[in-house]
Amino acid sequence: INSYSSIFEWTKQQSEAIVSTLQQNKDVKVFVEYMDSKVLKLNNEREDNFINFYKKKYKDVKFSAIITTDDNALNFVRKYQNEEIFKDAKYFFSGVNNLSLSKLLPKNLYSGVFEEKDPSGNLHLAQKAVKNLKTVYLIGDDSLTARKEIVHYKSHLNLDTIEYIYLNSKNFEDILEGLKSYKKDSAMMLLVFTAFSYKEKHINCDEVLSTLSSHYKEPMLIHTNVFINKKNTNIIGGDCTDAKAAGRTVANKVLQYLNGTPVKDIKYSFKEGNKVYLNVGNLNKFNIDIEQMDAKDPILINKPDSFYALYSVWINSFIAIIVVVLGFTFVLINKNKQLRKSSRKIKALNDSLELKVQHALKKLKKQHNQHKDNIVKNTKFSVIGQMAAGITHEINTPLTYIKGNVEMSRYDLEDMPENEFKERLLDDNQKVMDGIKRMALIVESMREVSQATPKEREECNLYDTIVTALILISNRAKQVSSIYINDELFDIDTIEKNKYNYMVSINKQRIEQVWTIILNNALDELVKKDSFEDRRIDINLVKKVNDVEVTFKDNAGGISNEIIDVIFEPFVSTKESSGIGIGLNVAKKILDEHDTYIAASNIDNGAQFKIWGFDRVSD
Repeated sequence: INSYSSIFEWTKQQSEAIVSTLQQNKDVKVFVEYMDSKVLKLNNEREDNFINFYKKKYKDVKFSAIITTDDNALNFVRKYQNEEIFKDAKYFFSGVNNLSLSKLLPKNLYSGVFEEKDPSGNLHLAQKAVKNLKTVYLIGDDSLTARKEIVHYKSHLNLDTIEYIYLNSKNFEDILEGLKSYKKDSAMMLLVFTAFSYKEKHINCDEVLSTLSSHYKEPMLIHTNVFINKKNTNIIGGDCTDAKAAGRTVANKVLQYLNGTPVKDIKYSFKEGNKVYLNVGNLNKFNIDIEQMDAKDPILINKPDSFYALYSVWINSFIAIIVVVLGFTFVLINKNKQLRKSSRKIKALNDSLELKVQHALKKLKKQHNQHKDNIVKNTKFSVIGQMAAGITHEINTPLTYIKGNVEMSRYDLEDMPENEFKERLLDDNQKVMDGIKRMALIVESMREVSQATPKEREECNLYDTIVTALILISNRAKQVSSIYINDELFDIDTIEKNKYNYMVSINKQRIEQVWTIILNNALDELVKKDSFEDRRIDINLVKKVNDVEVTFKDNAGGISNEIIDVIFEPFVSTKESSGIGIGLNVAKKILDEHDTYIAASNIDNGAQFKIWGFDRVSD
């Protein structure tokens, strides 16, 4: 029974070592359970749920031995040792920090491995790593194991010349607050840090270590080997207990018992598996030599490989190539005389062939230069034309059918008696008709990638066209991003189409199509950002002396430098998995018809599209 989850490396190494050692005896059958008490804090209700679950699950199993890892599981078994499932077994443990149990547990029932740390050993390493060491921070969570460790360290660290600061709490925020103004000439000892909560949620040990290392920039020491080589930390090493050694040791005690040795004759183990580990990569980060640490037979972790180890494949390949080349050279030397005769004939043939090739290349190059531009243009526009024709053919027929039915339904609606319901239906019918017209415009716009069709213009409010486009995309936009028009938050229920007056001469529906394309492109990029609150689109209209200028700006990260200069060309897309790259090209075509201009740029961590040149007709 493991106190913690298998995702904790310490528990994983202990449990795997226990199981693999026990399975050396083929007659032994092993069952494994995880209590996950770092996250699910044990209380009477949870403990009762565990024992009832085990009693039902193993009702037909008679256990010879119960093995526990770490303190919580041992305390659980002690509490329920008289239950039917446990009472006929003997009890073995590993990784237990409560050393006082060595005097309390009945030796005819219990044996195992205590996890006895060596605070003085870690203090020795800290003093070697930090010259003029004056302060030691000791970090622990609020678990039972952490509290036991703090008591143990306090009883062993008593040098008057060093200040010891113990930071232990359930909340990781308290630890970070205590390190805000940490003292220089200091080191940190990490005791127990797997049961912290951060912003009222459990935070895993990897995040704890990397976050601590980003706040505390001095050397850190550990007393458990499984954390010695975590990435993005300042851990330089430590006098450590070894999870695998503890697991193997307790499993061998169980095998002793199964082979006939009474439990009372199987002694407790304390420091048998402890070793000094040094993280060479992190020592180098602090400019600390291994010799400076004064450690006896340390286990070196994260040690840079030798030149040969790093490049052995290349070196061996190079040697093999040299051997092969030398072999071929020897053969070639022996055949050199024969090859001289053949080479004269080949040279004559090559000279003749070279003249023929040069003549052919000149001819091909001339033809290539004449047709290169036409081929590129024809290829692009033929693909566009085929695509537009296919889409138009496939969509126009059902679209015409839908349009006819909607128009017929309007005649029926107009014949209804006058009432509020009739007005709503007529209004909905009109919206459907408007949508059908816009679908027809979108289909038609595909042709305009390759040719422009003159459109009639009318005097209308440019602000009104933007509001219409916003209404069209409102269902999607409200899920993706806030949109501001002239610094006012767009709300479909309160927006007024004629709140501002920007009268220009345009084809209203075509310009609305331009706005829809630009807005949808912005939404496609903004949806990649994690938080809705961090997403924003700003639309601003400005009256100039003779024209109106419109800008669309988002904060989605901007346009890639690779495509920003060609973004309005066909088949250029910012989307990795969707889009064929014709939307902005269609928009530019429409704006060209209106004798207006569009430019793309990056500003304030986002993309900006500026459109100008709409001739004002009145105020």
